[in-house]
Amino acid sequence: MPRSSIMTFWNIAILFPLLYTATIMPVRISFIEEEIHWIEVCENIVDIMFALDIVINFFSAYEEHGKLVRNLTMIRRHYIRSWFFLDIIATFPWHWLTISGHSALFSRLIRLMRLPRIYRLTKLFKTMRMIKHSPTLKKIM
Repeated sequence: MPRSSIMTFWNIAILFPLLYTATIMPVRISFIEEEIHWIEVCENIVDIMFALDIVINFFSAYEEHGKLVRNLTMIRRHYIRSWFFLDIIATFPWHWLTISGHSALFSRLIRLMRLPRIYRLTKLFKTMRMIKHSPTLKKIM
């Protein structure tokens, strides 16, 4: 259910990789050449969370014309026709393709493949709107 406590928790949890993507990722792509261990760890965590988000989206009901759609076939079809391919491109761990010995230009090009993650900021605004209207959070506050 889009507004269940579990989905509210997940939407709050996914905010952290989205914020990382919005802040650290552009700086890393633009200015940081060398590999920094903690950034690599963060990027692996972001990859895992985005991959989990793909799986969750295949099972999450959605609202259409004011009605809740719970049919799994319709949910999957809707997701594949909307965010799925961008999510796959944004989630693919492009940094795994870097091979030692390649030029800095090659490494930078591989890092540029991460830019589609920035489109996920549109999901950030959607998530924030869902959290704002969440009955679970209203009970807490």
